[in-house]
Amino acid sequence: MEQGASPSAQGPEEPKSDLGQRCEAEGGERQASEEEQKRAAIRQQAEADLAMFHERRRREIEERRQQNRKRAEGATSEAEAQAIQGALAGEASTGGAVGALLQAVMSNPSAAAAVQQAVAAAGSGAALPLRVNELLAALPQSAAAAPSAPLAPVTPSGPSQFALRVREAGSASFRRVVVGRAAPEAADGGPSAEREGGGDGCKSPSFTEVECSVCAKFRSVRGPDGSEVGSRRLVTLVRIGDCLEVADDEDVALLQDGDELEATFAAL
Repeated sequence: MEQGASPSAQGPEEPKSDLGQRCEAEGGERQASEEEQKRAAIRQQAEADLAMFHERRRREIEERRQQNRKRAEGATSEAEAQAIQGALAGEASTGGAVGALLQAVMSNPSAAAAVQQAVAAAGSGAALPLRVNELLAALPQSAAAAPSAPLAPVTPSGPSQFALRVREAGSASFRRVVVGRAAPEAADGGPSAEREGGGDGCKSPSFTEVECSVCAKFRSVRGPDGSEVGSRRLVTLVRIGDCLEVADDEDVALLQDGDELEATFAAL
């Protein structure tokens, strides 16, 4: 009986075992390839999302800068009128024929308004590109012949400095940072004020001045060991009320006394 047993009963055939191993190997390779493709697709999607985020952030910053410029341009009309009055008064105080003419212009409200409109139409309120014949054309004959007392120069009455409330990122407490404002230069000697804060005739400080004031104030911050951290570089400065990022002189011109800001400093 043992001698008559068939060959198939002695064990599995060897070729079938090799075929199964090859199938399993090919299946493993296909699975690894599919997983690699999935990981590559995830990486590509993440890179695309990151690029989209940066592009959206860039557009938001550009739109915010445009809005800041529009607001700053709209706030210059009152400053131009003050510059016109100050320049006319300063010229009138010098005496002479031109001084008498300017005094007569300032004593007549309608003539003064006409001169201000002409200067505003010229596009520059501080340079005063006017000629004597233009003033005569805007001035009624009765006002030109009438003498008037010299006018005192118009001087700004606004504060020479303003205070900001600044907190460090991650902290809930604020510190008071005082920033100075420069008085405007004389209309006949120096350049006009390009940045005016609050309509009080005083120049707004530059971004560099605000940055230095904030960094100097936070030098005395103490670390966990009780020692002062010293001077650190400012990374970002954001107004909390409207999330305005203060990064240049145009942004600083929009700051008001008492604004609350959040500062982020470089790590030590």
